[in-house]
Amino acid sequence: GPDLQAEPETTEPTTDETSQGDVAPGDYPAGPYGTEEGTIIANHSFFNPETGKDISFGELRAAGEKQLLFVTSGAGWCSACKQEAVELKGKYIEYGPQGLEIWSTLFQDFVGDPADEGFWNVWKGQLTPNYPLLLDADFVLGAYFNPDSAPMNMLIRLETMEILFLQTGFDPAVVEAQIKKFLE
Repeated sequence: GPDLQAEPETTEPTTDETSQGDVAPGDYPAGPYGTEEGTIIANHSFFNPETGKDISFGELRAAGEKQLLFVTSGAGWCSACKQEAVELKGKYIEYGPQGLEIWSTLFQDFVGDPADEGFWNVWKGQLTPNYPLLLDADFVLGAYFNPDSAPMNMLIRLETMEILFLQTGFDPAVVEAQIKKFLE
């Protein structure tokens, strides 16, 4: 039959010859990017002191092992952040095998300075998270919430990188309900 595609082939991106219009697993969804529920989140990266390397949303997505990413942004001066860090251990054990990844990011230390590796070591030693604990010293997640309202909690569907849920403060029942809702 006749080719119904109006665009000449020369306008197609030449970077990925396998692309059929859908986003290939290794490709990060195109923008526009946003900072609210229902928008696509930009491909942020955070420093992982455990590996000595940055890790990005795109790398986690490309690995293809998880369906849902729970991102929290916290600080050493935030008591709700500490409570959340402990609570999330159980959620990771329960929901990790069902496709949930948890990334806990730290943006400030106990006195409000940018989080560094020394602070990361103290937090990790005190709260012993069983999920990735990452540094957000440049506070890229500050675009998504007011730091005075920490912690920030976000659920992202890894297939589309859509922000499904975004809230500040920590309410364990709400967080669990949202995880269950989007893992189904």
